[in-house]
Amino acid sequence: FATNCGQAQLGAALVRRLLGVRIDFDNLRHVIVFIAAAAGFAPFAASFIDVGMWVATAWPEGIRYWPAWAIRFASNALAVLVVTPILVLGINRSRTRFHRPLASRFAEAMVLALGLGGAGLLIGVSEPSHIPALMYTPLPLLLWAAVRFGPAGVSGSLFAITFCMTMGASRLLETLIERPEAAQTFSLQFFIVMVVTAVSLMLLAAVIREREKAEARLREQLGFERLLSEVSAGFADRPVERLDEAIRVALERIVHFLDVDRASIARSAPDGSVLLTNSVFRPGIDPPPAQFLTDEFPWSRDCTLRGQVVHFARVDDLPDDAVLDRAGYRRLGIRSAVMIPLAAGVTRI
Repeated sequence: FATNCGQAQLGAALVRRLLGVRIDFDNLRHVIVFIAAAAGFAPFAASFIDVGMWVATAWPEGIRYWPAWAIRFASNALAVLVVTPILVLGINRSRTRFHRPLASRFAEAMVLALGLGGAGLLIGVSEPSHIPALMYTPLPLLLWAAVRFGPAGVSGSLFAITFCMTMGASRLLETLIERPEAAQTFSLQFFIVMVVTAVSLMLLAAVIREREKAEARLREQLGFERLLSEVSAGFADRPVERLDEAIRVALERIVHFLDVDRASIARSAPDGSVLLTNSVFRPGIDPPPAQFLTDEFPWSRDCTLRGQVVHFARVDDLPDDAVLDRAGYRRLGIRSAVMIPLAAGVTRI
């Protein structure tokens, strides 16, 4: 128990040291660090101490150091690879807003779950002598989970299949109780196969998810560049009396593309605040105040006067110098914002 707790603390400390407080299984670097530190080095080091105590106390009888060390290392590495991701992902997903999946996506997940259930049932009811061959039966389903459902699908599928296969392997080991060498060999083979499978699928899922995110970022960048081009073209040869209409259309497109609540254009006031000249907001959203960046927002006002962009995803992300600003944003119900000073040449607009 003590060595297992020490192993968990060592793995957590290494991951936290290298990655910070949050691990992202969609990120290939994070997955590699997790595998190397938590599932690799931590059980590798703890196994020396744990097996050393087994040998010193001669428990179980006839134990040999290196075969026992190999099994202990592989089994603990498998436990970390299978249990930890599903716990971390479950906790992280519980803190985010639930999005109802598409019907086709839900149907695909149900088919995958039925396939995994069938594979687990096959392993559970088969003759113990068939277990080594059946170990590879769920592999196509696990690949399906990695490709289509990412790290979450891999974690859930690995957990379910590992549980079923462990039950099947236990039944086989009962038939080998009088052949300890064969039992030890099978145990080592089982854990190595499962560890290699888990590592491969986790890396594959992370690579696929990173590629999907890169493609999404590229599509967003191209879409934003197209938006800027079309908005700029909308001002070309536009009569002065129709500029407000062009600005309104541009702001509406920005609100829709960026999926934000409001977009506004303002001009500077003599006191350093800004007066909103044009504003667009979604239905159900309160209009912004006509005058903004007043004395309630000294930090934000100073930044814009210096030509700096003010942006925050959460009000709590603002620096310590922005105490008054945080209170002002909360009073207005603003949870996130981006403010970009505009300039024509050296003149700030």
